[in-house]
Amino acid sequence: MATYAAGNETKRKIEEAARALFYKHGYNNTTYAQVAKTAGVNLGTIVYHFKSLDHLADLIYKDIVVQRKDVFLRKLDTFFEPGTFSRATTDIAQYRINTQTYADYPNYTRFISERMFISSTWNSPAFDYSLYNICRDYKLPITMNEYVLQKYLFLPYATIAISALNRGDIDLTVDEIFEYQIRIRLQSYGMKNEDIESILKDVKMIADKVKLQVSDQMMFF
Repeated sequence: MATYAAGNETKRKIEEAARALFYKHGYNNTTYAQVAKTAGVNLGTIVYHFKSLDHLADLIYKDIVVQRKDVFLRKLDTFFEPGTFSRATTDIAQYRINTQTYADYPNYTRFISERMFISSTWNSPAFDYSLYNICRDYKLPITMNEYVLQKYLFLPYATIAISALNRGDIDLTVDEIFEYQIRIRLQSYGMKNEDIESILKDVKMIADKVKLQVSDQMMFF
């Protein structure tokens, strides 16, 4: 029993060390040696408990997604009676709040982007701007704001546009980024404009109340 408890404690230390390092440096800039040193264990211990650094990061990413939703739902029930909003509305509201969290915590966003796309190619400036440069060369009437929004629509992950926002490449607001995608998506589903406006109104009501904060170990509160 003592050995089992000690093993769990060691795993906890490794995970906490990895979370802190991933937050501070990003997954791509974190090594086994850094995790081992921070956790106070040797490399073999990390390999014993986790197949690889990639496996460890994947477990942390999945835990973040679950905890993020749990905290959102708990806070939602704090401010509103259960059943006040439809499932679709609460799902969209969580997406809106996630988008704000990406804007508020760039280090957290970097880790999510690294794990979401796995390959750093998806997040590189060269990938972000290659097509825009072609548009510019051919003098196509598209601004950087429009380009990033279109990219955000066809690769629908909030981190794409938010990363551009955090770098100072665009001057859009979080609301503009969020509403652009949601409006286009709901319109593509055949939803009437008045229904879209109603959902966005409810989403704003939720977002004004429910806020997510992220610690330097990527824990939500």
